[in-house]
Amino acid sequence: MLQSRRFLFNFKVIRLFVPVAVCLSVSLFFVYNFSTAKAEVKKEKKVRSIESITYGELPKTRKIFNDPILNLPLTKNELWKKQFQESHTLSASYYRVNENFDSMLMISNQGPNPMPVNIKFYNLAGEDFALESLVLNSNEVGKFNLRDILPSRNFNQGSIEVTYQGKKLEMGGVVQISDKNRSLMFDEELSEPKLFASNKLEGIWWTNQNNPKMNIVVSNTTADPIIAAIETVGIVPDQNTPKTVNLSPHQTVVLSPEEITGKNAANIRSSGGISISHNGAKGGCWLAGFCQNRNAAIRT
Repeated sequence: MLQSRRFLFNFKVIRLFVPVAVCLSVSLFFVYNFSTAKAEVKKEKKVRSIESITYGELPKTRKIFNDPILNLPLTKNELWKKQFQESHTLSASYYRVNENFDSMLMISNQGPNPMPVNIKFYNLAGEDFALESLVLNSNEVGKFNLRDILPSRNFNQGSIEVTYQGKKLEMGGVVQISDKNRSLMFDEELSEPKLFASNKLEGIWWTNQNNPKMNIVVSNTTADPIIAAIETVGIVPDQNTPKTVNLSPHQTVVLSPEEITGKNAANIRSSGGISISHNGAKGGCWLAGFCQNRNAAIRT
Protein backbone atom coordinates (compact mmCIF):
# COMPACT_ATOMS: atom_id res chain seq x y z
CA MET A 1 0.00 0.00 0.00
CA LEU A 2 2.86 2.36 0.89
CA GLN A 3 4.63 1.67 -2.38
CA SER A 4 1.42 2.38 -4.29
CA ARG A 5 1.06 5.73 -2.55
CA ARG A 6 4.69 6.63 -3.30
CA PHE A 7 4.17 5.74 -6.94
CA LEU A 8 1.06 7.94 -7.15
CA PHE A 9 2.94 10.78 -5.43
CA ASN A 10 5.89 10.53 -7.84
CA PHE A 11 3.55 10.37 -10.79
CA LYS A 12 1.74 13.53 -9.66
CA VAL A 13 5.05 15.33 -9.14
CA ILE A 14 6.27 14.35 -12.60
CA ARG A 15 2.95 15.34 -14.15
CA LEU A 16 3.22 18.73 -12.42
CA PHE A 17 6.82 19.57 -13.24
CA VAL A 18 7.04 18.32 -16.87
CA PRO A 19 4.76 21.09 -18.26
CA VAL A 20 6.67 23.61 -16.15
CA ALA A 21 9.98 22.43 -17.61
CA VAL A 22 8.59 22.52 -21.14
CA CYS A 23 7.25 26.06 -20.68
CA LEU A 24 10.56 27.18 -19.23
CA SER A 25 12.49 25.74 -22.19
CA VAL A 26 10.18 27.43 -24.69
CA SER A 27 10.51 30.74 -22.84
CA LEU A 28 14.30 30.53 -22.85
CA PHE A 29 14.23 29.73 -26.58
CA PHE A 30 12.15 32.80 -27.39
CA VAL A 31 14.21 35.01 -25.10
CA TYR A 32 17.41 33.90 -26.84
CA ASN A 33 16.04 34.48 -30.34
CA PHE A 34 14.56 37.83 -29.37
CA SER A 35 17.90 38.96 -27.94
CA THR A 36 19.75 37.82 -31.06
CA ALA A 37 17.29 39.59 -33.38
CA LYS A 38 17.46 42.74 -31.27
CA ALA A 39 21.25 42.73 -31.47
CA GLU A 40 21.16 42.33 -35.29
CA VAL A 41 18.69 45.21 -35.63
CA LYS A 42 20.84 47.38 -33.38
CA LYS A 43 23.93 46.52 -35.47
CA GLU A 44 22.10 47.33 -38.73
CA LYS A 45 20.87 50.66 -37.35
CA LYS A 46 24.42 51.52 -36.32
CA VAL A 47 25.73 50.85 -39.85
CA ARG A 48 22.89 52.85 -41.39
CA SER A 49 23.51 55.75 -39.03
CA ILE A 50 27.19 55.75 -40.00
CA GLU A 51 26.26 55.76 -43.70
CA SER A 52 23.78 58.63 -43.21
CA ILE A 53 26.41 60.57 -41.31
CA THR A 54 29.12 60.01 -43.89
CA TYR A 55 27.03 60.79 -46.96
CA GLY A 56 25.10 63.69 -45.57
CA GLU A 57 26.32 67.22 -45.11
CA LEU A 58 29.92 67.42 -43.94
CA PRO A 59 29.71 67.52 -40.13
CA LYS A 60 31.02 70.50 -38.26
CA THR A 61 32.24 68.54 -35.23
CA ARG A 62 35.38 66.42 -34.91
CA LYS A 63 33.83 63.50 -33.02
CA ILE A 64 35.99 60.36 -33.20
CA PHE A 65 34.52 56.89 -33.89
CA ASN A 66 35.77 53.58 -35.25
CA ASP A 67 35.47 52.52 -38.87
CA PRO A 68 33.26 49.36 -38.67
CA ILE A 69 35.23 47.73 -41.51
CA LEU A 70 38.84 48.63 -40.78
CA ASN A 71 38.38 49.20 -37.03
CA LEU A 72 40.45 52.38 -37.27
CA PRO A 73 39.72 55.65 -35.43
CA LEU A 74 38.38 58.08 -38.04
CA THR A 75 36.57 61.37 -37.87
CA LYS A 76 33.29 61.77 -39.69
CA ASN A 77 35.00 63.95 -42.29
CA GLU A 78 37.73 61.38 -42.90
CA LEU A 79 35.32 58.47 -43.31
CA TRP A 80 33.08 60.55 -45.62
CA LYS A 81 36.04 61.40 -47.82
CA LYS A 82 37.29 57.80 -47.79
CA GLN A 83 34.00 56.25 -48.90
CA PHE A 84 32.47 58.89 -51.14
CA GLN A 85 35.24 61.17 -52.43
CA GLU A 86 36.96 58.92 -54.97
CA SER A 87 38.54 60.37 -58.09
CA HIS A 88 36.87 59.54 -61.44
CA THR A 89 37.94 60.57 -64.94
CA LEU A 90 35.49 60.93 -67.83
CA SER A 91 36.55 61.29 -71.47
CA ALA A 92 35.14 62.42 -74.78
CA SER A 93 36.91 61.48 -78.00
CA TYR A 94 36.44 64.66 -79.99
CA TYR A 95 35.67 68.37 -80.04
CA ARG A 96 35.89 70.78 -82.93
CA VAL A 97 35.79 74.59 -83.13
CA ASN A 98 37.19 75.29 -86.60
CA GLU A 99 35.40 76.39 -89.80
CA ASN A 100 31.65 76.57 -89.07
CA PHE A 101 31.72 74.07 -86.22
CA ASP A 102 31.24 74.97 -82.57
CA SER A 103 31.45 72.69 -79.53
CA MET A 104 29.65 72.89 -76.20
CA LEU A 105 30.67 70.91 -73.09
CA MET A 106 27.92 70.33 -70.54
CA ILE A 107 28.54 68.60 -67.19
CA SER A 108 26.19 68.10 -64.24
CA ASN A 109 26.60 67.15 -60.59
CA GLN A 110 23.90 64.56 -59.94
CA GLY A 111 24.83 64.04 -56.28
CA PRO A 112 23.82 65.77 -53.02
CA ASN A 113 27.23 67.29 -52.21
CA PRO A 114 29.53 69.92 -53.76
CA MET A 115 31.79 68.32 -56.37
CA PRO A 116 35.36 69.44 -57.19
CA VAL A 117 35.95 69.28 -60.96
CA ASN A 118 39.02 69.61 -63.19
CA ILE A 119 38.67 69.96 -66.97
CA LYS A 120 41.52 69.37 -69.38
CA PHE A 121 41.56 69.66 -73.19
CA TYR A 122 44.01 67.94 -75.53
CA ASN A 123 44.71 69.02 -79.09
CA LEU A 124 45.31 66.57 -81.94
CA ALA A 125 48.99 66.24 -80.99
CA GLY A 126 48.20 65.45 -77.35
CA GLU A 127 49.24 68.82 -75.90
CA ASP A 128 47.06 69.80 -72.94
CA PHE A 129 45.26 72.93 -71.82
CA ALA A 130 43.64 72.89 -68.36
CA LEU A 131 40.95 75.17 -66.97
CA GLU A 132 41.08 76.42 -63.40
CA SER A 133 39.59 73.99 -60.89
CA LEU A 134 35.92 74.56 -60.15
CA VAL A 135 33.20 73.24 -57.85
CA LEU A 136 29.72 72.19 -58.97
CA ASN A 137 27.04 72.38 -56.31
CA SER A 138 24.41 69.68 -55.93
CA ASN A 139 22.32 69.32 -59.14
CA GLU A 140 24.22 72.17 -60.77
CA VAL A 141 24.93 72.12 -64.52
CA GLY A 142 28.04 73.70 -66.01
CA LYS A 143 28.09 74.82 -69.67
CA PHE A 144 31.24 75.75 -71.57
CA ASN A 145 31.43 77.14 -75.09
CA LEU A 146 34.82 75.82 -76.22
CA ARG A 147 35.34 78.55 -78.79
CA ASP A 148 35.33 81.09 -75.94
CA ILE A 149 37.67 79.28 -73.55
CA LEU A 150 40.23 77.44 -75.71
CA PRO A 151 43.41 79.02 -77.05
CA SER A 152 42.94 79.98 -80.68
CA ARG A 153 46.25 78.43 -81.63
CA ASN A 154 46.48 74.63 -82.13
CA PHE A 155 43.38 73.82 -80.07
CA ASN A 156 40.65 73.73 -82.71
CA GLN A 157 40.29 69.91 -82.54
CA GLY A 158 41.08 67.26 -79.96
CA SER A 159 39.73 65.34 -76.98
CA ILE A 160 38.41 66.19 -73.50
CA GLU A 161 39.14 64.83 -70.02
CA VAL A 162 37.02 65.68 -66.96
CA THR A 163 38.08 64.56 -63.47
CA TYR A 164 35.77 64.87 -60.48
CA GLN A 165 35.69 63.86 -56.81
CA GLY A 166 32.61 61.85 -55.89
CA LYS A 167 30.83 58.55 -56.33
CA LYS A 168 30.88 56.46 -59.49
CA LEU A 169 28.44 57.74 -62.14
CA GLU A 170 27.67 60.79 -59.99
CA MET A 171 28.62 63.14 -62.83
CA GLY A 172 26.94 63.25 -66.23
CA GLY A 173 28.24 65.07 -69.28
CA VAL A 174 27.97 65.49 -73.02
CA VAL A 175 29.90 67.21 -75.81
CA GLN A 176 27.75 68.76 -78.52
CA ILE A 177 29.35 69.61 -81.87
CA SER A 178 27.17 71.70 -84.17
CA ASP A 179 27.17 73.53 -87.49
CA LYS A 180 24.16 75.84 -87.37
CA ASN A 181 24.54 76.93 -91.00
CA ARG A 182 23.89 73.37 -92.19
CA SER A 183 21.70 72.24 -89.28
CA LEU A 184 24.23 69.59 -88.27
CA MET A 185 24.62 68.32 -84.73
CA PHE A 186 26.69 65.53 -83.16
CA ASP A 187 26.42 64.47 -79.50
CA GLU A 188 28.90 62.40 -77.53
CA GLU A 189 28.30 61.38 -73.94
CA LEU A 190 31.23 61.47 -71.53
CA SER A 191 32.24 58.01 -70.30
CA GLU A 192 34.71 56.62 -67.78
CA PRO A 193 37.45 54.66 -69.61
CA LYS A 194 38.38 52.46 -66.64
CA LEU A 195 34.86 50.98 -66.61
CA PHE A 196 35.43 49.40 -70.06
CA ALA A 197 35.78 45.62 -69.95
CA SER A 198 37.63 45.19 -73.25
CA ASN A 199 40.30 46.74 -75.46
CA LYS A 200 38.10 46.26 -78.52
CA LEU A 201 35.47 48.77 -79.66
CA GLU A 202 32.76 48.43 -82.29
CA GLY A 203 30.14 50.74 -83.79
CA ILE A 204 27.70 51.09 -86.69
CA TRP A 205 26.42 53.90 -88.91
CA TRP A 206 23.24 54.44 -90.86
CA THR A 207 22.15 57.29 -93.13
CA ASN A 208 19.26 57.83 -95.51
CA GLN A 209 21.61 58.66 -98.40
CA ASN A 210 24.38 56.79 -100.15
CA ASN A 211 27.95 58.06 -100.13
CA PRO A 212 27.75 60.56 -97.24
CA LYS A 213 30.79 62.39 -95.95
CA MET A 214 32.41 60.43 -93.13
CA ASN A 215 35.34 60.74 -90.72
CA ILE A 216 36.63 58.27 -88.14
CA VAL A 217 38.12 59.68 -84.92
CA VAL A 218 40.54 57.62 -82.83
CA SER A 219 41.72 59.05 -79.51
CA ASN A 220 44.26 57.84 -76.95
CA THR A 221 42.90 58.50 -73.43
CA THR A 222 46.09 57.41 -71.66
CA ALA A 223 49.59 58.77 -71.01
CA ASP A 224 51.15 55.80 -72.84
CA PRO A 225 51.62 55.12 -76.58
CA ILE A 226 49.01 52.85 -78.18
CA ILE A 227 48.89 50.90 -81.43
CA ALA A 228 45.38 50.48 -82.84
CA ALA A 229 44.04 48.44 -85.76
CA ILE A 230 40.88 49.65 -87.55
CA GLU A 231 38.58 47.55 -89.73
CA THR A 232 35.44 48.71 -91.54
CA VAL A 233 32.51 47.18 -93.38
CA GLY A 234 30.44 49.33 -95.73
CA ILE A 235 33.19 51.24 -97.56
CA VAL A 236 33.74 50.50 -101.26
CA PRO A 237 36.23 49.27 -102.35
CA ASP A 238 36.57 46.88 -99.44
CA GLN A 239 39.41 47.23 -97.00
CA ASN A 240 42.09 44.59 -97.66
CA THR A 241 44.00 44.81 -94.39
CA PRO A 242 43.34 46.57 -91.06
CA LYS A 243 44.50 50.17 -90.86
CA THR A 244 47.24 50.49 -88.21
CA VAL A 245 47.47 53.74 -86.26
CA ASN A 246 50.26 54.64 -83.83
CA LEU A 247 48.96 57.01 -81.16
CA SER A 248 51.16 59.09 -78.89
CA PRO A 249 49.89 59.85 -75.36
CA HIS A 250 46.53 61.66 -75.57
CA GLN A 251 46.85 62.03 -79.34
CA THR A 252 43.74 62.18 -81.53
CA VAL A 253 43.67 61.16 -85.21
CA VAL A 254 40.90 62.07 -87.67
CA LEU A 255 40.81 59.65 -90.61
CA SER A 256 38.99 59.76 -93.93
CA PRO A 257 37.63 56.60 -95.62
CA GLU A 258 40.45 56.84 -98.18
CA GLU A 259 43.06 56.84 -95.42
CA ILE A 260 41.46 53.80 -93.80
CA THR A 261 41.10 51.69 -96.94
CA GLY A 262 44.31 52.88 -98.60
CA LYS A 263 42.39 53.63 -101.81
CA ASN A 264 42.42 56.85 -103.82
CA ALA A 265 38.62 57.03 -103.83
CA ALA A 266 36.07 55.45 -101.51
CA ASN A 267 32.28 55.36 -101.52
CA ILE A 268 30.29 55.04 -98.30
CA ARG A 269 27.28 52.78 -98.20
CA SER A 270 24.19 53.94 -96.32
CA SER A 271 25.01 51.52 -93.49
CA GLY A 272 28.16 49.91 -92.20
CA GLY A 273 30.31 49.19 -89.19
CA ILE A 274 33.64 49.99 -87.54
CA SER A 275 35.80 47.78 -85.34
CA ILE A 276 39.01 48.76 -83.55
CA SER A 277 41.35 46.78 -81.33
CA HIS A 278 44.41 48.13 -79.54
CA ASN A 279 47.27 47.05 -77.29
CA GLY A 280 46.61 49.59 -74.55
CA ALA A 281 44.72 49.33 -71.30
CA LYS A 282 41.00 48.65 -71.33
CA GLY A 283 39.30 51.92 -72.18
CA GLY A 284 42.62 53.36 -73.33
CA CYS A 285 41.43 54.06 -76.86
CA TRP A 286 38.32 55.99 -77.89
CA LEU A 287 36.52 55.62 -81.23
CA ALA A 288 33.87 57.76 -82.88
CA GLY A 289 32.52 57.95 -86.40
CA PHE A 290 30.86 61.02 -87.92
CA CYS A 291 28.62 60.70 -90.99
CA GLN A 292 26.90 63.66 -92.56
CA ASN A 293 24.97 64.73 -95.62
CA ARG A 294 23.65 68.13 -96.52
CA ASN A 295 20.76 68.25 -94.06
CA ALA A 296 21.37 65.63 -91.39
CA ALA A 297 24.06 64.16 -89.20
CA ILE A 298 24.50 60.80 -87.55
CA ARG A 299 27.18 59.83 -85.08
CA THR A 300 28.14 56.22 -84.43
